[in-house]
Amino acid sequence: MVAVPSYISSNARQGIKLLEYAGDGLKAQTISEARDLASGSATPNKVMRMAAWLARHESDLKSPDAKAYLNGASDKPTAGQVAWLLWGGDISNVNQDRAKAWAEKERDRLIEDGKLSKAEYDYVSANRTGATSDTVTVMYPMMTPPANEPQPVDLVTAMQEMLANVLVFYASAHRAHWNVTGQDFLQYHSLFADIYDDVYGSVDPFAENIRKIKGRPLNLTEMVNTAMFADDSQTSDAYELAADLFAKNTKVVSMLKMLFEVAEENEEQGIANFIAERIDAHMKWDWQLSASLTS
Repeated sequence: MVAVPSYISSNARQGIKLLEYAGDGLKAQTISEARDLASGSATPNKVMRMAAWLARHESDLKSPDAKAYLNGASDKPTAGQVAWLLWGGDISNVNQDRAKAWAEKERDRLIEDGKLSKAEYDYVSANRTGATSDTVTVMYPMMTPPANEPQPVDLVTAMQEMLANVLVFYASAHRAHWNVTGQDFLQYHSLFADIYDDVYGSVDPFAENIRKIKGRPLNLTEMVNTAMFADDSQTSDAYELAADLFAKNTKVVSMLKMLFEVAEENEEQGIANFIAERIDAHMKWDWQLSASLTS
């Protein structure tokens, strides 16, 4: 984790207090990450995305309604202003650029220290989609970028990394099932159980498919070190646990969709069919987690 300046934490706390004005497009992941910012820290990946997001959304602060809120003519912030705060940015005219400037400087330091890849930032900044060679490299950081000539991405490595992320997601869902408390305990206790039971059922097929293509599953330590996210939620709050799983599941879905194309590139139709089934299952959890977070 990266320590963030106190003004970024303060901005995030203000954004959390103004969530009622955030609008329908706000992602649960943004709320979860804003809580991290409010507590004083962010992942390197979040710092990278902050630099890109704040640069792209400066116009959100220039609307007449946004100016009215700043001038005291309105007591309601715009959804863009709330989003800006949740991303750690200042909405005042005086300090608007300092969070972006910090994120850009910290991003460059993380790239220099080898904790972020320049290719990953370029992908996020451009906001491209599709399973091109650079997006596959972003989602599967262990993989060596393909050479300039056309060639299939290594399916064994992609499957190994996918299994690592699936296993960590399973652990998060099972721990959420154990730790959840509150008035909606039964609802979430059951939902989290359904999720971890389904995901655990996919672990062995993933491993056996890796063996079928002459690879080996990574050991547990390697998996934990390879996964894009950690089983690090420290809360027992039902909503926060659901938001954490929703954010992780979103990443799993994106990786699975790219892995499907890699399997097809390598002409492994059986594995592609298995991945398609897993995409469908995780899309179900995306729907149910998202619905549970809707007030």
